[in-house]
Amino acid sequence: MRGCQEDCDRADRSPAATTLEWLSVKELALYLNLKPKTVYHLVETASIPHYRVGRVVRFRREEVDAWMESKRIKADSVDVDKILASFYTPTEGRPGHL
Repeated sequence: MRGCQEDCDRADRSPAATTLEWLSVKELALYLNLKPKTVYHLVETASIPHYRVGRVVRFRREEVDAWMESKRIKADSVDVDKILASFYTPTEGRPGHL
């Protein structure tokens, strides 16, 4: 006779369990390194994809990952080159520099 633990372990390895992972507010806060209060604010302002069943809020990890990727800010290579060049300017002829 199998115990509940064995059945639960098998369920965790099923294809459905691995393709659709639901996160709670606390789990998402840990995952994104945010405070739960910040996650609740994102939910209240409909800024983050989420699901609500009654008062329970859940998130799909893959949707949150895509949302985070959409928030990515790419560095402009021209500006980076200018900034790097400013760090490596010759110091000859400037007072106080060797």
